[in-house]
Amino acid sequence: MFYNGDGYSNNPLEKRELYAYDDKIFSMNGTTVSIPLGDMKTYLFGHDLYEPNYFSKYYAALFITLREFIISDITLTLNTISNIEQRSYIVSSNMSYTNIKDITTGLSVNSYLGDKDGEYRAGGMKYDILVTTGIVF
Repeated sequence: MFYNGDGYSNNPLEKRELYAYDDKIFSMNGTTVSIPLGDMKTYLFGHDLYEPNYFSKYYAALFITLREFIISDITLTLNTISNIEQRSYIVSSNMSYTNIKDITTGLSVNSYLGDKDGEYRAGGMKYDILVTTGIVF
């Protein structure tokens, strides 16, 4: 459990009211644009003020690691993080293989669940898949 005393007690990403912005310059996908008015979500994302896991007051997480999954060189991890108030979740799994030369390859699948304006879906993402490789020396 994590309590964030500075978090919002409601979800500002759901607010649909339009505001006249004092600062009209935004960065959207690396491009600078001028937007004179818009909603709270546009303002927060456009000014890089959106910081996951610090938006609401109450969070919970569960992390499970299974070493030697199937064979001794494979590790499986299952994780979930929840914004309790918004009922928004990240559910992730990772399977990694490390050989005797300390080369690791992995596959991660992350799923973002909850309302489309919830903390973990606000950017529009529903899932992502990552393939990784690395070496320890």
